[in-house]
Amino acid sequence: MLNELIFLLHIISVTILGLIALRLGKSALIAIIALQCIVANIFVTKQILLFGFNVTGTDVFIIGAELSLNLLQEFYGFDAAKKAIKVSFLMLLSFLVYSIFQLWYVPSPADTMHPSFCAILGFTPRIVLASILAYFISQSSSVLIFGFLQKLFNNKFFALRSGITTSISQFIDTVVFTFAALYGITYSVAQVITLSFAIKLFAIALATPFIAFAKIIFKKMEKSNNHEL
Repeated sequence: MLNELIFLLHIISVTILGLIALRLGKSALIAIIALQCIVANIFVTKQILLFGFNVTGTDVFIIGAELSLNLLQEFYGFDAAKKAIKVSFLMLLSFLVYSIFQLWYVPSPADTMHPSFCAILGFTPRIVLASILAYFISQSSSVLIFGFLQKLFNNKFFALRSGITTSISQFIDTVVFTFAALYGITYSVAQVITLSFAIKLFAIALATPFIAFAKIIFKKMEKSNNHEL
């Protein structure tokens, strides 16, 4: 059960860091969304056993990016969410270009790390391109779905709206990304899709209650800002 315990702690830590980013403001939220997208691409080829099944080690980062995007749209609006998607797109593209150049360099005879970098970054172009496609489709859908639910629920029940939005967008992300990035690499594409989405739903269920604290954090921010004025 070691991996399951680590998984739980991972979810909690990523969610708390998202709330800390909210406390720091819009720029911090955008930065952490972009960072989580990049980190997810680094660790996506690592497979772990979770509840007895093979899954990738990156699902929590994707959920964290999605929840942070929901926080951004809830408290800073539609335009801020759109900007975050553009910034994340640029960061992913930059990561792809930087990785390619590093692999092109001929290592020194004294170097011992090049094979490790090749193993980690060797699939990077395909993975990042697939991630860009999946990210653009799922996050664009997320922004639209979240906006619709904002109007439907009259800006109430944020945690519920966030959970619904994240579940739908992550189903889209899982299907698109797994086929585009992992077909021919991973043990079983069908198993990864099914289990990855199941794990994401589990992560969403665990993380969403923490999102309820976002309203408390934001109210404190508003009071502090009004006091300074």
